[in-house]
Amino acid sequence: MNLSNKNNRIIFFFITWFGGIFGIHWFIQKNYTKGLIYLFTCGGFIFCWFYDWVMALINIFSYKEERFSIQQRHRHINKPTQFQDNTNTNYYSQQKKQIAEQTLKTQMEYFSRILTDVQCGFKNLDPYLSRYQILLKTYKDIEDINNRFNLRTLPVTLNELHTVFINELNSFIKNKILITLDIHSIDNDENKVLKKDLMKIRKEIIEGKHAYPEFAQLLENLQVQLEGEINIL
Repeated sequence: MNLSNKNNRIIFFFITWFGGIFGIHWFIQKNYTKGLIYLFTCGGFIFCWFYDWVMALINIFSYKEERFSIQQRHRHINKPTQFQDNTNTNYYSQQKKQIAEQTLKTQMEYFSRILTDVQCGFKNLDPYLSRYQILLKTYKDIEDINNRFNLRTLPVTLNELHTVFINELNSFIKNKILITLDIHSIDNDENKVLKKDLMKIRKEIIEGKHAYPEFAQLLENLQVQLEGEINIL
């Protein structure tokens, strides 16, 4: 029997009063050992039965006080906990935002540094392609952070970044072709040697198409431009 319920306590009191001398109140609680002892000793020579009866009576009247105490204790505990939870939530939100701002600052500095490297130029094609790949990934990371926390605008749009990269690649190929033509015009080399050097540039573009398939279409346009120069020879 569940004695935490008030009605059950009242019922238990009457069971103890009328049948406690035979140990019935212990049998219904499945305490068969005590029940047998009470049965064969007339409730522990009446004294034990009388004690159990008094305790059952006290439990009836102590129920409200106990329930009130529990409710008060829960109210006392829950209020600070709720306040503490709200405080912790605000604290962690501020911490996340500060970390996001620092991460965004670092990513934007890294982005600007890589973009400056591209604009300064390289001697070969591969550094252009690898840097652009890094720029696209960093741009996506910055965009994700910005969308989640709405911190600041991006330095350039994706289309502007793509335009800068195409211009840099076109300038790189044109300059490389012009330098090759100038060298051979000064040395009065034959067209076969000139064509061989231009084919090296073509080979570099083809290798870039295989190493960076995401830029294949862009490199295909550069390859067409270069082959136009080769066919003239």
